[in-house]
Amino acid sequence: MAKSGPPESEVTRKMLEGYTTALITNDELHRAWIKLSQQLGGLSDKFVMVEVQQSGKLDIIIRCIDITPCDYSNPSLVDKFSFSFMLSRMWLLNTYEFIRIYDSRINKDQEVTNKYLKDLKRIYDCFRVPAAKHQVARDGELKGRKIKLASEDNPSDICQYDGKEQKLYNPAIKYDPSTGSTVYVGIIIHDDGCIEQIEMSRLQLAGLTLRLADLTEEEKNEGILTLAAER
Repeated sequence: MAKSGPPESEVTRKMLEGYTTALITNDELHRAWIKLSQQLGGLSDKFVMVEVQQSGKLDIIIRCIDITPCDYSNPSLVDKFSFSFMLSRMWLLNTYEFIRIYDSRINKDQEVTNKYLKDLKRIYDCFRVPAAKHQVARDGELKGRKIKLASEDNPSDICQYDGKEQKLYNPAIKYDPSTGSTVYVGIIIHDDGCIEQIEMSRLQLAGLTLRLADLTEEEKNEGILTLAAER
């Protein structure tokens, strides 16, 4: 008879202990997410408020897992990488939802658009579709058009999108070796019509999201995305 694992109560206890320790040792970051939840949802929208705080707690847990940069090619670390990637995918999909809701309320019928928020949603859009559907975002609009790929070897690498070689545009799991953070990859269509593949670590995306709580009026009018033609 196969040996069973530890009792469920013991597993639960260890998980809760780790969860509590993560929040206590990252109190400042926890408070930053609570502040963002009050900014985006407030008492008038408890759903958004709860969603933001849940994403914040998940962010803290993932940071604790990724805290030590390591070589994920090491077979002994495969489980750690798999766990981190699984949680990072959950974080992306959960965080996208309150960004989408907040953007629809703030930028709908507004004479002055919050460009920072608009760009942030567009970034989430291009990462969310590959994560949720395992396909390139807005695939139908891209066929036959030229795309600037995010390539370390050749930053100006240009190819024509045909929709067949999905791995080229939507690669398998990637990570930032300096932080251990999962890296999202997606294709974005800029306002000038330029199409570009972009990469961003989960840690960077969390940082951009937290900035929403402290944006000045000037910063709200400054977008995150820089047009490829201006680089």
